Amino acid sequence: MSDLQQEYNQYAQQYNQSHQILNPDFEKILRKFISILPKDSLVLDLGCGNGRDMKFLFQNNIKVEGYDFSEEMIKIAKKNVPQANFSLKDIEKDLFPKQKYDGIIANCSLLHFPKNKISKIFAKIHQTIKKNGIFLVRFKAGSGEHELEIEINQQKIKRFFAFYSKKELKHLLEKKFKVLEIFTNQGKRGNWYIVMICQKI
Repeated sequence: MSDLQQEYNQYAQQYNQSHQILNPDFEKILRKFISILPKDSLVLDLGCGNGRDMKFLFQNNIKVEGYDFSEEMIKIAKKNVPQANFSLKDIEKDLFPKQKYDGIIANCSLLHFPKNKISKIFAKIHQTIKKNGIFLVRFKAGSGEHELEIEINQQKIKRFFAFYSKKELKHLLEKKFKVLEIFTNQGKRGNWYIVMICQKI
C-alpha cells in the first residue's frame, strides 16, 4: 500500500466531513457534462472519494459506478450512494474494462500523478470509455510539480501535486480526445482549478 493510500484510509472520515457540499461553480460544470451525455448513460467516477459527485449524478438520473484505491473511502461512498456499484481499483496498476462507460469524471483524482505518467493514464481512460464518450477532468491550475504542505485534522502533512496550465493540459488531452469545453473555477481554499470536458475520438 502506498503512503497516499494510507493517508486516504487514515483520514477518510475527515475527508468525508469536509467534502459534503458540491462547489456551486463545479456543480454548473457537472450539469454541462450531464447535458452532453447520451441518453441512458453509464458514468464512472474515477477516484470517487466519498461519492459526493456520484450522488449528484444519481440525483440527475445518471447511472454511476465508482473506482477508488482507498478501502475506507469506498466504505463511506457506499453509505452515501447505496444505489451505486463500487470497485477497489488503483488507477495506475489495475486493469480497467474496455469501452464500458459513456462518460468518465476524474475530479482531482489524477493530480497526484507525476507528469511523466499522465499520458499513460489518459490512454487507459481512452480505452475504458466508449466511442464518442465524454471525459471530464479537473486539475490544480499552475505550473510544475512538487510537494505541498497541507493540513488534515490539525496535522500538517506533505503531499505531491502536479499543476497544469490550460495550454499544457489541452495539448496532452488532444492526443486522445477532442476538447469541447474549458473552465476555471476556484476551490474553497482559494486554489484555482482547470476543468476540461472532452470527447473520445
